[in-house]
Amino acid sequence: MTTYRYTITLDESEHIMLNAALAMLRDECDVQIAKKSGAPYWSYLRSIERVQKKLANSWEQMSGHTFNAETGTQIIYRRES
Repeated sequence: MTTYRYTITLDESEHIMLNAALAMLRDECDVQIAKKSGAPYWSYLRSIERVQKKLANSWEQMSGHTFNAETGTQIIYRRES
């Protein structure tokens, strides 16, 4: 059996969309499993859990800002990729 490994980079909106799509698929899997349609939905659920864990643990802040009200200073952060 041949296996592959994929590396992708997502921006924030893509990350949000992917999480929403995985949540919808998880809901559909729950419905199908309740109807006794086990395969492939059990496998999908395990894959969804693994992907969501990877998404939660593989982020890197690329930009942001803070404002200090006492000093009136603003710090803008942007990391070049």
